[in-house]
Amino acid sequence: MGALGLVFTITCAAFYLALGSVTRTVLNSRPAAARTVSRLAGAGMIAVGISLIIERIGGGAAL
Repeated sequence: MGALGLVFTITCAAFYLALGSVTRTVLNSRPAAARTVSRLAGAGMIAVGISLIIERIGGGAAL
């Protein structure tokens, strides 16, 4: 089971390093797209944070 976890971790690391490199290349050439992606990511983080706060306060299921 430990070996499977290690393989999964290495696979995820390789995938996200590749994704980050491609994303950086694309977004550096398109500043408007970079702003849009940043705003969407920020809005998503705020939504997750609010959902966690509501779950914590209400004790129920979040979005």
